[in-house]
Amino acid sequence: MEVPSGTILFEALREADIPIASSCQGELVCGRCKIKVLSGQENLSEMTTDEMRMNVRLSWENESKKIVRAACGARIMEGTVELSTDYW
Repeated sequence: MEVPSGTILFEALREADIPIASSCQGELVCGRCKIKVLSGQENLSEMTTDEMRMNVRLSWENESKKIVRAACGARIMEGTVELSTDYW
């Protein structure tokens, strides 16, 4: 799926009908919309201060080498991003 530069990843996933957990509807509060970036991290926006504050809630068990982001905090800037979601 192609999206314009600057699109919030959470919105792109919802638009593509890909299930993404959230109890705050993308307001960067709950931390449930975590995604694992498998490749293309360089094509996402820098992590914001608010997103960094959520890091404890965004950790994945036994996945410390993977980059974990909040889908509602990451913007797609260019190129391709491959990711994995954990709906529940």
